[in-house]
Amino acid sequence: MKLSVLKLRDFRVILISRILFMTAWVGQDMIIGWQVYSITKSPFILGLTGLAEAVPAIVCALFAGHVVDISRPYRVMLTCVSVLALDSLLMALIGGSVITAPGGIIPWLFIGIFISGFTRAFAAPASFAILPQIVPRDQMPSASAFQTSGFQIATISGPAIAGIIYGGYGPRIAWIMPASLMVISFLVYFFGMSDKPRQWRRSEKREAAITS
Repeated sequence: MKLSVLKLRDFRVILISRILFMTAWVGQDMIIGWQVYSITKSPFILGLTGLAEAVPAIVCALFAGHVVDISRPYRVMLTCVSVLALDSLLMALIGGSVITAPGGIIPWLFIGIFISGFTRAFAAPASFAILPQIVPRDQMPSASAFQTSGFQIATISGPAIAGIIYGGYGPRIAWIMPASLMVISFLVYFFGMSDKPRQWRRSEKREAAITS
């Protein structure tokens, strides 16, 4: 794993934004699961949280790659990160009881989970499409290794940090963690990327969505 790939500004931006994004994502899932179970005391309802996220992610995965192919991947990714940041902020306000939502906390958490699953289906292919445009081919193995390491760090530290905060201080304080990291991830991505990946899109004409 060569460190020279870290000299590439756009790769550093992608890497940092992705680590923040993934840490917020898995930490948020931990908080949602803990909060849903503490309110409902129902393993069945807790299980439905995973289903509410998986269904839109699986369905959208059938055409998310096509949407990225015919669009500017940067804009798709930026839209995904901004939607996820707003989604996390809304769930933080409701889950942390900062605002009182009609119908209680649980239905709104499920809406937030659904939006999260829908959005993340587009984030992954957009991220993969951008990477070859900012990293030379000979440095791709190092870039992939750094991204994999970042993913592992996020998936381990996210639930651990969220769980410790939730257990020690409750949901209101715990929700600050994923919401703030999502917002920071958006800011890093929005202000950090150079002009080239912002404007890039495939020049060749793509087939129709159903054919693809």
